[in-house]
Amino acid sequence: MFQSIAVTTDFSEASKEAFGAATALARKFSSKLYLLHSTQSPQIFTPWQVPQTPAEVETRQADLQHRLEQLSRGGGILAGVRVEARALAGSSTEAIVDFQEKEKIDLLVMATHGHSGIKHFLLGSFTAKVLQLATCPVLVVRSTKESEGAPRQPFHPSRILIPYDFSRGSRVALDMPVPAPCPEEEIPRLTRQLEQDLLHSSESIPVP
Repeated sequence: MFQSIAVTTDFSEASKEAFGAATALARKFSSKLYLLHSTQSPQIFTPWQVPQTPAEVETRQADLQHRLEQLSRGGGILAGVRVEARALAGSSTEAIVDFQEKEKIDLLVMATHGHSGIKHFLLGSFTAKVLQLATCPVLVVRSTKESEGAPRQPFHPSRILIPYDFSRGSRVALDMPVPAPCPEEEIPRLTRQLEQDLLHSSESIPVP
């Protein structure tokens, strides 16, 4: 059971696409939902850039906290869920993982990306780094590209695919709660269906 869920955002529309899954799961499990944003100071890449003063850093963090709280109280998809906004200071990845461990977060929800172009190149894959370092399950929601046109559908999964390689690590996924917002009587059906949707891919060995 997920008692606490955290969803990350950088205020981009792409990152907000994870909100639907996070709120659906929070409602299903009556979880507390944390809305997280990392307030890492701008990086210095050239000699003529001036680092921010402590006062500027504090002001910037307060502004981001206020912006995050406004987002959490804005209704819409976050309405009806207990949401606590937290602007975290420090390196983006480490700040999120440290918060997850300290607050004993049961599930992290993230979009596949929130940056594009040069920003994505400089910052690296934030989601991939969190996946490697987090000590709790991480649900990654694919961001919809503008070219795809159709809006994202509500988060109501009916089938779950679990890649499985017979290792101890892959077995952990089989022990997770059924993450579908559905009536209790539907859980056995979904569990049976989940058991049928295991996937193992075997790589062919070339014959000399």
